[in-house]
Amino acid sequence: MSFDLKLRRTCDHRVYNEEHLIVADNRTVYTTYPISNKDIVIKINNYAIPRNNMVEQQIIEDFTGYFDGTKNSFVVSNSIYNGLNLQQYATNKNLIQVQIHVTNEDDSFQFSGVEDWFFAQHIPLLTEFNFSGNLLPSDINVKVNGVSVIVTDIDSNTGRITLKEKPLVTDSITVSYFYKATVKSFNASSGIVIIEEYPSSTQSVKVRYFARQRNGWNLVDYNAIVFDQDRKTNRLYVEDEDASSQFDGVNTVIKTVNFPLMPLHSTLKTRPLETLPNSVDVSVNGIYVDVLYVDAVHGFIYLYTPPQPTDVVLVSYYYQNSDTPDIITTEYQTNSNTCPKCFGRNYVDDLELDNTGNIIIVANEDKLAQDAMKIVSTIKGSNTEHPWYGTTLENLIGYSLIPDILQTRISVEIQNAMRDLKELQVKQSEYQTLTNNEFLDTIKDLIVLQDTSDPSYWTAQLSLITQARTIAELTETIRFEQ
Repeated sequence: MSFDLKLRRTCDHRVYNEEHLIVADNRTVYTTYPISNKDIVIKINNYAIPRNNMVEQQIIEDFTGYFDGTKNSFVVSNSIYNGLNLQQYATNKNLIQVQIHVTNEDDSFQFSGVEDWFFAQHIPLLTEFNFSGNLLPSDINVKVNGVSVIVTDIDSNTGRITLKEKPLVTDSITVSYFYKATVKSFNASSGIVIIEEYPSSTQSVKVRYFARQRNGWNLVDYNAIVFDQDRKTNRLYVEDEDASSQFDGVNTVIKTVNFPLMPLHSTLKTRPLETLPNSVDVSVNGIYVDVLYVDAVHGFIYLYTPPQPTDVVLVSYYYQNSDTPDIITTEYQTNSNTCPKCFGRNYVDDLELDNTGNIIIVANEDKLAQDAMKIVSTIKGSNTEHPWYGTTLENLIGYSLIPDILQTRISVEIQNAMRDLKELQVKQSEYQTLTNNEFLDTIKDLIVLQDTSDPSYWTAQLSLITQARTIAELTETIRFEQ
């Protein structure tokens, strides 16, 4: 049996663990090379995210203007789930929160001149933005005779509100606040919700519940991956920041509000010092001007000529803030012509290790395919010990040959190389055992095709029959630059 190191192997054109930062839209990353198929692996902070990933997350819908004082039911846009990511419908009414805003509720009747507290007429009380019952005095607005007064304490469960000063019996006391409506019943599948209250047309009404939402991604262009939901980035874009006030007819330097400035395209390893003058856009009275120099670390942009005090100077730039960004890694297949590993050759010369760290060896049909690829890609005469080994395909580079003639020359060179390889195997078998699965018998098929998108590339698809009557296949890409 003949073994060989797997020094030359067919390239998989696969790009592994390419790191990205989300661009300024908070949803898009761009791969370095074009993506050729749908076999893509996306990870966010080392967690794989499926393309069609779905999650159960809380969303808020606004029903302000829907109610008119006679309705107490409504339909949300999605089915209602329990939020456990088990694809189970909600069964608990507490999973649906309906927030109603009460404006200028008149509570004057509760005061006799001795009280510094009163009760809101609806409970429990909520904060405006996160539906929480942990209120601060600033979350409600109490007015005495139309003037806001200081609130010292709130009990959201009972609705008790304590004031700093006691109102007079003749004062008008009003309060504005948010409270949680009572859900009578709901249908999780259809999204129908019925509440106890009948909100008026002037009241703000919002509902929060768990719904299944897309949280995956899509391949929008050949190298643009767009996520369904916003991701965290520390690379932000400022458009048309007004710097007009910084100029007096002498000064030529802009100081940006945000810094450090960053290049147009950044990775996790990009530093502000890599920012070039073309990374920022400066316009004076609507006309873009050239930038002389950028001090990206401190946010200084130097111009060739000083704008006048009456000029309108706008600057657009990328900058980096102190937030911790999501780390996006991609694994994908690219094209042969753009592959960073084989550079269009379709094979790589490299040792390959298995999971245990041992060098992978090839045998049988793989060994024959590798031997065939080696002899075809070797320049004849480059091996001084065996000057007959290889092909003269390299000699065709630079000649303007008719495609049909070039196709024939390539076919003949490969056929001759297979003849030489078979003779070499016969001699090799005299002192080394070759299996029938790696011993060349004859050529089954040889197809030589010119690339339709780049005529300088030719692909040879070779099928070999072994003496065991099995098939060894290989593909060789050849580039002939004229």
